[in-house]
Parts: sequence; C-alpha cells; structure tokens
Amino acid sequence: MRYPIWLAAFSLALFTSNISQAGSKAAEFAMEIDNLKYEFVNGLHKYHHARRYVVSNDISVTLTKGKVCYIEQKKCLSALVKYRIDAGKSLTQPRHQVATKLDEETVTVEYWGKDDAGNKFSVKKTFRLNGDSVKIE
Repeated sequence: MRYPIWLAAFSLALFTSNISQAGSKAAEFAMEIDNLKYEFVNGLHKYHHARRYVVSNDISVTLTKGKVCYIEQKKCLSALVKYRIDAGKSLTQPRHQVATKLDEETVTVEYWGKDDAGNKFSVKKTFRLNGDSVKIE
C-alpha cells in the first residue's frame, strides 16, 4: 500500500556537534527547530517549522547532502544542498514543512557536511508525528 508524504525540505532539531579528526579543531554546530505549527488541511497533517543553524566558534560549516526517510524507513528522498553557515553566525530558513496523510508517522532526516577544518560529519534526527503532537529525537 502506498502512503504519500510531502516533504518541503529537510528538518533537523536541537543537534549539537563537536566533530573532530585526529586532533583537528572542529566546528561547534547546532541545529534548532523553531516556530513549530500543526494544521490539518484537506486530509493532510502538516507540520510547519523554521530551521536555525548555528556555528558558535571560528570554524564554518557547509551541509552538502540531505535525506528524508518515511513509511517505516522504506521510502527515502535525497537531495544535494549547499547550506553555508559562517563562523560565529547563524542561518535561519523560516518555511519548512513535513506533511502526511497518516495519523502516525516517523520521519528521519539526515544531513552530511564538512567544516572548514576538513572534518566530515553527518547528523540524523527523528520526527515522531502523531496528530497535532511532534516529538523530535
């Protein structure tokens, strides 16, 4: 059985990372979900949110790839991205959305990137959706 899900970009929440390779100084990176809003429209559960990426030290970060998986992690969508977060700065993307026809759904979101010190990293978050309730792990 097919269960459509619409994903208007990828979402991550409250991820903090100190990534390092063999003694290299690594970026101090955090992702936050802000302004979470739920609505049910035309049979779709929609979860609107803003994403804020923060680098709190002097090493910039570039996210280069993203993937969203759903329907018991059997269906995935991938995309190349180029999100640059400069040292000591933040980037806010105000209009992201995940939507599904299912009453309950688990969506995992994963990004890959590299900091300016050459450290590669990946981040992964899980959204547990249940009606107007969202739990981000």
